[in-house]
Amino acid sequence: MRCAANRSLPHDGDVTDRRSAGLTQLTLACLTVAALIGGCSGSTASKGGDVHAVADTGVGGTSTPASSADSSGSTASGDNASARAAEVLAMQQTEQNAALANAGLGLELAVAKESGLESELGGPAATRTALLSAWAPIVAQAAAVKGNIAPLGFRRRTSAVPSLGEGFFGGYMIAALAADSAVGASANLKAGPPVSETKDGFTLTGSQNHGELAMDATNVDSKTGVTTKLATKTSVVPCPDADGRFEAEAVIDVTVSKGSAGQHGVLDVKVVGHVDDEAHLVSSDLDYTMKWSRTSGGGTELVNVAASMPSSGGASRTVQRSGSAATSDLEASATLGGQMFAMLMEHFLTDAAQRGWESGRCVQLDVKAEPGKDSVKPGGTSEITAAPRSAIDGSKVGGNVTATMAGELTLEPNGSPVPADAGFVYTAPTDNLPKNAKVSFESRSRRGVGKAEIVFQIFKIGYVASGSGSDITFSGTVSDPEIFFTLLGEFQGGNATFDFSADRTDAGDVLPTGTITITGGGSDAKITGDGTYTLVANQDGTLTVTMKTHACVDVSGACRDSTDEITLTPAS
Repeated sequence: MRCAANRSLPHDGDVTDRRSAGLTQLTLACLTVAALIGGCSGSTASKGGDVHAVADTGVGGTSTPASSADSSGSTASGDNASARAAEVLAMQQTEQNAALANAGLGLELAVAKESGLESELGGPAATRTALLSAWAPIVAQAAAVKGNIAPLGFRRRTSAVPSLGEGFFGGYMIAALAADSAVGASANLKAGPPVSETKDGFTLTGSQNHGELAMDATNVDSKTGVTTKLATKTSVVPCPDADGRFEAEAVIDVTVSKGSAGQHGVLDVKVVGHVDDEAHLVSSDLDYTMKWSRTSGGGTELVNVAASMPSSGGASRTVQRSGSAATSDLEASATLGGQMFAMLMEHFLTDAAQRGWESGRCVQLDVKAEPGKDSVKPGGTSEITAAPRSAIDGSKVGGNVTATMAGELTLEPNGSPVPADAGFVYTAPTDNLPKNAKVSFESRSRRGVGKAEIVFQIFKIGYVASGSGSDITFSGTVSDPEIFFTLLGEFQGGNATFDFSADRTDAGDVLPTGTITITGGGSDAKITGDGTYTLVANQDGTLTVTMKTHACVDVSGACRDSTDEITLTPAS
């Protein structure tokens, strides 16, 4: 079987479908086969180019040919590997997780053979038993990531946690799940210094464009005397910059020791992704290192794998080992394990970042309507402007804005992208009133996705207002004068808005009296005031509003009390 990781990143649906299980089929097949039958035969390829060892430095400057990830010592044929991979792919999720956990444990056992830990623990079988026992308490603590902390304005984030394996794989699962948790928990933070809180061994740190979740745990097994340490840190910067570039990183640090023997492994995965003008993920570049060393003898390095896997192809890998300190089997295991875990980790990191920039946290979409949402008359129009701006630096983000409205209501254009800053026209209905009309907006650009909505309230015109007095003329239309209505008062040099709100009894019944709020002005002066009114029904069907008001001008400080009458005539 040719174990090739699918590194291309198709748009939208394909990406979502491929990531919904967290793993690609070929990646899962390769890693599981490596654990269960000893490795993948054939070449290992990625992002359109072969991943190959380009250097192998020995002690004292000696150099020997590097073993490729393919020389894992497997005697299984390609056909057998393919058949076994198909069998594993048919497993339930929990069974797949167990297979992947075996891969991580197998890597730790391979290192233990060279680090001296296997000899200290009494052989391969005893080492396996000791590792399972020693890691169990930390794995149980790791499962707490599903009940994430919610500090300092963070919102609680719950992730589905599969059953965790031991050691390195447990750390991988924590780091992977932490990516989405860190982005989700920091989603509502505004500009300002980072906030942080530690709870149950987890430290969650976040800011407007950064989420980080770290775990640090140590356990000493009373049965075997084995000490295990697990530290993970997952960091995601979800909002792309002006070039559509975002970053994410995950570090898994594992130590197992007993007496003077022990081993220390670190996987550092760094991802730089790229977003297009439609806020689609188009590519990601992966760099990673996997290092294993002894904890004794000054931390002698056993093997060091470093790889660069750009989306454009031309991937490269460097493998270094200290002379005979590591066997070719360990080198092959670390090379394959590092590549597979790194590629799997990349999926979680890019997926978490994508959830972030598609959530609306990265772009502020400002929507303005004239007339406003409560002022459009039946059959009238409102001109809408949608202006997306970066929530990080306030700059214009470009791209397109799409507005959508369901039903028979009129919006132009409806459902078609318009270059930002975008303009739309809403036309209010004339029948079946009152009616609400919700318009949803979505902007897409290299900076991410912006979201907004506006709800127009269109009321039936029940009455037309008229009246004058005290050097002021009143006009306007009224839908329901028994509850709330607004009229315009015009005077020489300016105008004012009069908002009428009915009084209610303790039981909520509407009374024919109410209060008035006055705002307006003219000639650089502002007018404010208040008052009361009564509403009386006349035999001819009209209504009379008698109002008593008190208004003041801010510039001169002059105030005036007035009593005026307004007639509300039924609309024809």
